[in-house]
Amino acid sequence: MEKAEYKGKEYFIKYRHERDIDENGNPKQRGGKTVAYIVLAWKEDGSALDVILAEAECSKHDIFNKKLGRIIAGGRLLKDIRMMNEGLMLGE
Repeated sequence: MEKAEYKGKEYFIKYRHERDIDENGNPKQRGGKTVAYIVLAWKEDGSALDVILAEAECSKHDIFNKKLGRIIAGGRLLKDIRMMNEGLMLGE
């Protein structure tokens, strides 16, 4: 599993793949997105309280590709975390 370091602590990078659905409830071949995220804190009920995430959205004209989505979303997440660790992003 991939890891990311944020403010001196290591977190596992997790991924979520979301596909567009057709009128019959089946996943479409084209479109969709991949989300890469780390959970910084959890609520007592087990749901995420504080999350950093990045997305890679597939064009409606492109065929959905999990591997490529992970590469793009994961790279964006790592870049954002690196900038946050260096104090270069607003809101930090």
